[in-house]
Amino acid sequence: MPGELQKARIIVYKKDKITEDKTITCMFNPAEYTIRCTTKYARNSDKEKNTQDLQYVEGEGRELSLSLYFDTSIPDSEGYYQAVTEYTDDVVKLTDVDGDQHRPPAVSFSWGNLNFKGMVTSLNQTFTYFGIDGMPLRAKIDLTISSISSEADNKAQPKSSPDRTKYRTVIQGSSLWKIAYEEYDDCEKWKLIAEANGIQNPLDIRPGCVLKVPALKEE
Repeated sequence: MPGELQKARIIVYKKDKITEDKTITCMFNPAEYTIRCTTKYARNSDKEKNTQDLQYVEGEGRELSLSLYFDTSIPDSEGYYQAVTEYTDDVVKLTDVDGDQHRPPAVSFSWGNLNFKGMVTSLNQTFTYFGIDGMPLRAKIDLTISSISSEADNKAQPKSSPDRTKYRTVIQGSSLWKIAYEEYDDCEKWKLIAEANGIQNPLDIRPGCVLKVPALKEE
């Protein structure tokens, strides 16, 4: 209906990344959001011409960044306040690793004509206002969702399998499933990287360490 306020929503998916599990309705719509697209290039040097050409290697996917605000500073009819964490916890849990999937759940941010599907790869929660007893009543969550492709997308636009072993330095915010998606276009292949590096716990990677990314075997 024209003119009707549409609330932004975060849809959480089950393991198949298709079936909806639950929906989180945002308390306030974001004031803005940013979609970042990056591509990877390699430099080819021509010593005779003393020039360098850029050769496209691959796309590195898209990232959606936005801020969500939460406010429970107005008491109910009986004068009681509700902790803002009762609303923010549902969003924060989107970074938790599911025991069956061994990765955070797939989500999509839906608002207006935007429907961005991916996984939450970065989240910062800041509390900005408190009650006299220290109860947090206002909060801001900055989050980044990195895009993932559906199985149908992968079949329609298959990504070339890496034909040689690579090495990646872990940076802040990295995870095995994110690296697997960037290298293989399939976050489920994180186990290949874990096995190649003798990693038992997928969360036990620290910024600065170098990971071996094995080549995919031809099927």
